Amino acid sequence: MSVLLELEPEVEEALKRKAAARGTSFDAYVSSVLDKHVAQGPTIDEILEPVRQEFEKSGMTEDELDEFFYDLRRKVYDEKHPQRRSS
Repeated sequence: MSVLLELEPEVEEALKRKAAARGTSFDAYVSSVLDKHVAQGPTIDEILEPVRQEFEKSGMTEDELDEFFYDLRRKVYDEKHPQRRSS
């Protein structure tokens, strides 16, 4: 598949320098960069976006969210360590 990209001149030059430093053609280098980007999977921002949206819809404050997770973490700890009750 062929793709036509409009690159800023400084981006094009940076890519050409990196391709040359790796001893590969510009096209092959750009293709490898795109392959790596796609193979990486979603970014942390992409993963957290639904959580952020739900938080916003919930109407909770950040302090309420902190308290919620603190209480939840304490509950899980207490369940895993029944001999050590946190206070």
